[in-house]
Amino acid sequence: MSATNRGGQRRPLDAYYTPTELADAIVRRLVVDGMIERSRALRVLEPHAGTGAFVRALRVALPGARIVANDVQPLMAEWRQAGADECRIGDFAGMRGEYDAIVGNPPFSLAERHVRHALALLAPGGVLAFLLRLAFVETRSRFALLREHPLRALYALSERPSFTGGGSDMACYGVFVWQRGGAGPAVFRVLAASTGRVA
Repeated sequence: MSATNRGGQRRPLDAYYTPTELADAIVRRLVVDGMIERSRALRVLEPHAGTGAFVRALRVALPGARIVANDVQPLMAEWRQAGADECRIGDFAGMRGEYDAIVGNPPFSLAERHVRHALALLAPGGVLAFLLRLAFVETRSRFALLREHPLRALYALSERPSFTGGGSDMACYGVFVWQRGGAGPAVFRVLAASTGRVA
């Protein structure tokens, strides 16, 4: 998902992992703002589990949830250590099931396809929260997607994250949130990536 090395060679499978502090801040904010209800026993999916940052954050914020971790790369030991109850290896586009929350950082090259598939997997009232480049809104097909499936919230990151452990990314990012059957005006906030505070 990173644009850090523009002009350079991209990592295989778009493997740019979410920093732990950013995953923590995102999940904490989703729970504090009531986007994901902590009180229920939820079935939660992290479809692009990578090294487990979101799995770890979800386990801390939602101790009673059943967390399913999936990725095309077999890092199951990391996911189990992070707190996953179930681990799967495979292409997210082939997954089935019904989830109360889906949270993750999809490969940007497949982002629209993964958003559409994730929306189809949500239970009634379920929430999808993906970390995406803000440029996600810049194409006609995505405009149609956003019109068909309006956002429940958009949290623009106030800082550009580093997905490589080096300098910050060249692109601006946000957390795009959809809710199946959700009503009301969309929330727009600016999220501090390191603290989870909002403006």
